[in-house]
Amino acid sequence: MRTYSLSHLDNRALSRDLAERAARVCDATADLLAHIAEFDARKLYVPAAYPSMHAYCVHVLHFSEGAAFKHIRVARAARDLGVSRPSLHDLLRKHAIDAAAYRRPGGGSDGGEEAEEDSEEA
Repeated sequence: MRTYSLSHLDNRALSRDLAERAARVCDATADLLAHIAEFDARKLYVPAAYPSMHAYCVHVLHFSEGAAFKHIRVARAARDLGVSRPSLHDLLRKHAIDAAAYRRPGGGSDGGEEAEEDSEEA
């Protein structure tokens, strides 16, 4: 069984491992967002008997309500703006998904209520 203790690692190894794992998280998140965007665009949640992408994310993917809204918001924005997966990966490395979920071009922001309405409409 793995333990959370990494005290056996020297500083160099810990630094290297941390950077590698952060990169893997960004890769996985960019890939996940691309899949969410395509699944949403095809409305594949409908034949799966869910009324919205949000409901699918919560009930099938087991996201929290907030995580579902944030992932859908970023996935849709990336798709609508034509953001490439490598560019999305770079953005994820620089900014947390929490910040990206509520930012729009021009510096405006959205509240969670609008995100909920958007995900339920689709």
